[in-house]
Parts: sequence; C-alpha cells; structure tokens
Amino acid sequence: MGPLPTSDPPTRPLATAVGVICVAEEGPTGAPAVLCLHGIPGSVRDFRYLGPALAARLRVVRLELPGFGASPAGPVDTLAGWADAAIAAADALGLARFVLLGHSFGGGAALLAGALASARLDALVLLASMGGWRHRGFLLPCRAYAFAAGLARHQRAWRAAAALARFAYRTNGLRPPADDASLVLHMRLLGSVDFERLVATARRVEAPALVIHAADDRLVQPEIARALARELPRGCYVELDGGGHHLNRTRPREVAAAVFNRLA
Repeated sequence: MGPLPTSDPPTRPLATAVGVICVAEEGPTGAPAVLCLHGIPGSVRDFRYLGPALAARLRVVRLELPGFGASPAGPVDTLAGWADAAIAAADALGLARFVLLGHSFGGGAALLAGALASARLDALVLLASMGGWRHRGFLLPCRAYAFAAGLARHQRAWRAAAALARFAYRTNGLRPPADDASLVLHMRLLGSVDFERLVATARRVEAPALVIHAADDRLVQPEIARALARELPRGCYVELDGGGHHLNRTRPREVAAAVFNRLA
C-alpha cells in the first residue's frame, strides 16, 4: 500500500476559558470537526499519521493540552481539567457540534468531555483508551502518583521519586519528560484518575461511540477496552489484530476507516 502519509500542520495559540491551548488544523474547513486529544506524554505530533487519514473527510483539530507541546502550563492538572479544556477549545473555535477522539490518557478526557457536551457530540472515539480499572501502563495505584507529585517540595525525596517515575516511563516504552516541572504535572494528572468515575460516565454518553483497540496492546489490556465498549449505550468495539498501543501511528488507515463507518 506504500508508505503512510504524514502531516505536521503549524500550531497556533487559541485563547480559551481555561487558558491558551495550541491547536493544529487540517482538512476541509466546512467538514464536520473532530477534536483529537493526545495522551501522556503527547503533543499534536501524535496524530501526524492519523491526521491526514481523517482529513480526507473531516476537519481535524489537534489539541495540545496545557503544559504539553507548545501550550503553556496553567491550572489544568487533572483528567477532569483536560475534559474541560477540550470543551473550552470547542467553544473558542465556535464549534456547535463535533467529534471527540482521544488516545490513551486522552481517551479518558474525551470520555468525560463527551458526557459533559453530550448535546453537541456527533460521536466519541476512544483509541487505545484507559477504561474502568487500572491497566498495565499504571505500574502504581493512582494515589501513589499523586503522592509522588507532592514530594516535589522535598528535594531529596523528589530525586528518588523522579528517578523511579522516569524508570517507569522507559519500562512502558515511553520517553519521560526531561524537566522536573513537566514530570510533576504528569504525576498530578495520573494521580487524578478515577476509574470508577470513567465507568459511570460511559453510561451517560448518548452519542454513537467507537472503541478501537489492538489485540497486542501491552499497556492497556484489550479486555478493559471491550468492557468499556459494553458500558457505552451506543458503543461499538473494533479490535485490530496488531499495532500495539499507538494505533494512531501504526494503523491510521484502519482507524480512519472505522471512524468514517461509525459516522456514516
């Protein structure tokens, strides 16, 4: 099928109710909009393969959540805060209706945002998303990450916690943040996750929902994704035979085809 096309549209700052969020856009401006939420770590570049595949039919708006990519850090340091930021971006863009697509940690934010903005949601797409219980990528309970973030005020204890956190990132095949401020933000975000709330929220999403997962995802077990799809009232589950956790990079054509099919 040839090499996968990529795109890296320039980002621009967008003033929102929660602060500045950088966005990158591609695709026809008059088409239905899809807001793409990255995971942790992440940026608009997480969608450089999936973006052009979706842009064949959709206006693709990639978000960089506060403290990630070119977006300045601000008061948003929880998963619920990410959900509020996604809706704030939609408001600032003047979108009456939109699709939400979230990858990994961003899937949890998209799920929460989808319930908050249910009347405006055309569809919810959860790509290799977290679900209703702690997955393999969470090597520690959520409260442990919150505790680690609090250690930043104590230099000696923080050095040990930061070294352990960076080791955990590498164990998961992820690049840890280079600076301590970013690492503290990551720990606060991870520590804010409430898996039971995600399940309860899924039951309130009225829009068509699509859960896409890979059978060989080594960070989020497929059974978590299957269970999440069952909780969504209008949920549909698509499992790909391979592609790992980053289907936005490894299987963009298949992901885009599943999205278009769900929106048809």
